[in-house]
Amino acid sequence: MLSRTSPAQACSRIWIASWEISVRQIRGREHVVAPRCRAYHRMRQLQCVSFMMCAQSALRIRHTPVSAMMIHRQQFTLSNFQHKAKAIFNPRKDDEGNEMSLEITPRASKRLKEIMTQDANPNLALRIQVENGGCHGFQYLMSLTTIPQIEAMAGMTKSQDSQISAPLQSQASPLSNTDQSSDKPRLFLSDHNNKESNQTILLGEDDTIFVAPDDSGAKVILDRPSLEILAGSKVDYTTELIGSQFKIVDNPLATSSCGCGTSFDIG
Repeated sequence: MLSRTSPAQACSRIWIASWEISVRQIRGREHVVAPRCRAYHRMRQLQCVSFMMCAQSALRIRHTPVSAMMIHRQQFTLSNFQHKAKAIFNPRKDDEGNEMSLEITPRASKRLKEIMTQDANPNLALRIQVENGGCHGFQYLMSLTTIPQIEAMAGMTKSQDSQISAPLQSQASPLSNTDQSSDKPRLFLSDHNNKESNQTILLGEDDTIFVAPDDSGAKVILDRPSLEILAGSKVDYTTELIGSQFKIVDNPLATSSCGCGTSFDIG
């Protein structure tokens, strides 16, 4: 007895037979596509659009003057260093002879200016130190301190420096270590006293003072080991739900950091 095929089965078989699969070369790769389906024509449209975009990009690069591309690159590079701080005391250079510096963002500069105005202390500065510790090996320690007058330090020569630092070390002996080794850093006496602790603020010979590029007068002070680790980074002031604080961001030597942003490690 011969089996009879229903009309539905016959239609499905005809539809499957009409689905002719062909192999097309698209950008050097073989794709199995159905020439009669909508996806095939959609793929061809995307291929044409992609080809036109590549051609337009090639023409744009070909006909763009080299000077224009260099100017655009220079503008992008300068925008990254527009907040670079200036070393006004004891500038340092790395092993390659490049000046070590950092950036002070407008938020950090504005906040330091507000604190200086509130305390009526133009010699206020933000001291940043890097020490071993934290969950990633290194941690930032920040504190507000009072430094000597910038004008007095700027006009001080090396001979005057050696003459002044010697008696100041004897005066500052109760506040410093009793070790009298030759490698002890020289200390400068500040003209302004800390109102809270009523203690004289001292400045080491390896300290470097930076000032913001704007007219706020915001200053940041770092010792040499801290500056070597933080060179090229940014001093920022952030306002978050847990509170507001000064932070170090975009440290080129930091490979990872903790969630609070105070601990980091270097490669």
